[in-house]
Amino acid sequence: MKERERLRCTIRNAAGINENYRVLAMFPFTSESKKMSILVKSEETGRIVYFVKGAEVVMEHKIKP
Repeated sequence: MKERERLRCTIRNAAGINENYRVLAMFPFTSESKKMSILVKSEETGRIVYFVKGAEVVMEHKIKP
């Protein structure tokens, strides 16, 4: 993440281009879920993206090989 405000964030993608998003919802880390996530909407395209970060034991069950 490049910049973060309460209701807005800027992320630099793999191509090195900054993408601006509006924060729709935040799901903070809890010891029960062992993950945190954020739901955002692209200011340029309107695309909605759900980013998740978590412990390996939790995330390995969410990803199909």
